[in-house]
Amino acid sequence: MDPLRIYVNDKEDVKISIINNVDIRILDVKLGHSVSVNAILKNDEQFIKSENITISGEEYDNWGSDDLYLEDLILTKLGVTRKEIV
Repeated sequence: MDPLRIYVNDKEDVKISIINNVDIRILDVKLGHSVSVNAILKNDEQFIKSENITISGEEYDNWGSDDLYLEDLILTKLGVTRKEIV
């Protein structure tokens, strides 16, 4: 059976989530040009959302072999900061 679609006036639906960790996976590297990564934002093990980010140009050049630079750059682009664990 097909669903019944009823059009309604626009209603804003806002969801607030707490993000406390990010999984980062490299999707593609174009040597000397760019790196594409997928960031999965989570609360503990609960998936919140996923974002794809491409780093290129000067940001790519600054990466060099310092993976911490890339991690921090991605976190900055996501609007989150690394938690200092003591």
